This record gives sequence, structure tokens and C-alpha cells, in this order.
Amino acid sequence: MKRLLCTLLALPMLAHAGIEFESTTIKSTAKPEDETVDFFFKFKITGDKIVRITDLEVSCGCMEAITPQGEYEPNAKGEVKVTMKVGSIEGESAKYITVSTNDPEHPTIQLDCIIDVPKIYEFSPMTTSWNLGEKPVTKEVKIKILSKDPVNILKYASTRANVT
Repeated sequence: MKRLLCTLLALPMLAHAGIEFESTTIKSTAKPEDETVDFFFKFKITGDKIVRITDLEVSCGCMEAITPQGEYEPNAKGEVKVTMKVGSIEGESAKYITVSTNDPEHPTIQLDCIIDVPKIYEFSPMTTSWNLGEKPVTKEVKIKILSKDPVNILKYASTRANVT
């Protein structure tokens, strides 16, 4: 009984690893000229043991996640940098990374990256087509500029080589 009581009293003194992020969700808006957008997830080591970041797993091939070092001493601060390629994303898109650590209480932490890529134009209709045997008449596509900044159309092209 005495041994059990001593063990229970000693539990709070056991060393533990701990990592605490300032925020686990970051939202960002891309500018029309952005090819990538960076997200910085800042954290602090809250336990009294070294924390090892053992893996950073991204949910999409459009993302890359890095942290400058793998081990962090107690009370150390750090960050996970996530770079997302904007590519053909339009509107709001949510992706995430999973941070794996040696913290037995929270071995994985999900960090959410939400990006908003404003439309700068829209087409009407989105596609045009000609049916087989139909006269090759000119068809009109309207482009509406949604950006307040001017847009210069430098080139247009068909996605089919034999259509000009």
C-alpha cells in the first residue's frame, strides 16, 4: 500500500515531452501573381523532455513541409514551414499536414492550411464545341474580368492541335 501511494505521488514528477502550437489552423489569401503561399506554424516545447519531430506528412503533392531541426529542448521555440503551390487552385481549398513526434500523449498533430485563391476572370460558356458534320461557324466566348487590376490577354489557344 505504501509503495502504491509513493508511486502515485511521484507520477506528476515524471518527465514528459510536450509541444504546443500557437495555432493549428492558418488561413491565407493568395495574390493573383503568387505561385506559392507559405504558412508558418509556430510552436513551443512545453514539457521537460526533448521533443523529436519524427515526420511531417503532407496531404497533397502541392505541399512541402519543413522544420529547421528535428530535436527541440524544453522551452525551445520553433516553427513548421509549409509551402503550398497555388497552381490551378481556385476559390477556397483546405489541405493539412500531420506532425509526428515522440510525445506519447499527442504523437500526431494535424495542422490545417486554408488558402483562398480569388478568381480573376470567368468564361461564359466554359467550353465550346462543334458537333461532327456541323458547319464550322465562329462561336463566341465571353471573358469577364473580376479583378480590379487590369488584365492583358497575351495569347489564346485551343487544347486540340487541329483546331485553330
